[in-house]
Amino acid sequence: MTNFVAVTTSNRPRLRDPTAVRAALDRYALDFDVGAWIETDEASGEEHLMICGQGWPRAPRLTEDMHPMDFPPSDWDDDPADFERLLKELATHLAEPLTIQAVAHDDCCFPLMAREWHIEPASAEVRVNAFQYGHENGSAAEGSKRAEVE
Repeated sequence: MTNFVAVTTSNRPRLRDPTAVRAALDRYALDFDVGAWIETDEASGEEHLMICGQGWPRAPRLTEDMHPMDFPPSDWDDDPADFERLLKELATHLAEPLTIQAVAHDDCCFPLMAREWHIEPASAEVRVNAFQYGHENGSAAEGSKRAEVE
């Protein structure tokens, strides 16, 4: 049995509309070990979005009458489109770009899994970056540049 360990964090962007952000977050069931909340900067009064925790970011959309804590574990899947859909909903209410980074491993074995999601305010495009090399693609990724050794 493997032991999947993950950590997720975000850059804490300022929000244009915190009420709309809270409403969008309430429409999704975030992984139990990853939280999303709004923090108020005491000095400036500005509100910021924080997404972090000891899990992998997943966010299936809830039905109208379902509370996030009632989401059945059997319905969890790892469809990255769900999390990206949440980020697109949040984008229209951001005052600054949102970047989320996650790193994980199974029993500290190769390959590590890493993702970075980035979205600009009011954007409809989520940029996702990941490690390029693993068991399936141990050589340089197609289209990447290699330094020639002479």
